[in-house]
Amino acid sequence: MIALLLAGCAAHTYPDGSSLVGQLEREVIALNTTVQRLQADCGTSERPDPLFAAMTGVFAGTDVGVTRDGRTTELVFPVALLFPDPWSGDFRTEATGTLDLVATALTLHPTYTVTVEGHAADRAIPARMTRRLPDHLAVSLMYAMRTTTRLVADFGVAPERFTIAGRSAWEPIASNDIPAGQAQNERVVIRIAPVRAPGP
Repeated sequence: MIALLLAGCAAHTYPDGSSLVGQLEREVIALNTTVQRLQADCGTSERPDPLFAAMTGVFAGTDVGVTRDGRTTELVFPVALLFPDPWSGDFRTEATGTLDLVATALTLHPTYTVTVEGHAADRAIPARMTRRLPDHLAVSLMYAMRTTTRLVADFGVAPERFTIAGRSAWEPIASNDIPAGQAQNERVVIRIAPVRAPGP
């Protein structure tokens, strides 16, 4: 029965002279090509992104989170890892090596764009800082701006590659009712993505 069906498919022809089997084969090839293109566009191809692979390797076993969302590599730095005082914006000495790793990756991938987001915890701002940091939006912007400035001024990453955003305390990832949760919410997120090629 199967042989008869296949024979029937092969015998059936379209107006252009092609057989049904041949037409189906071409459509399967076209579909596979489309799937591969979509996988590449969405970052789901089996071939790993070299920047993501590099960041995963260098930050393994550290407090820096490395994830991938489509084509974007996301690095999450606890504020305490970068700044000893979350209100001053002065960097830890140890943060130099951490940012150097990021800058090196960016230098090796010059076509990737960078978004730096600051996130604050929903906790009281010390009275001594309220003139300079009147609200959590200002705090989150300080985190993003200081990090970006350091990458540009000290490590030579081109400033036009950056987009800076402050997320205030709007996007918590833990409870703000306990210090441990506040420490998780105070973070700098760096998103690095290849520039999408223009369409036809």
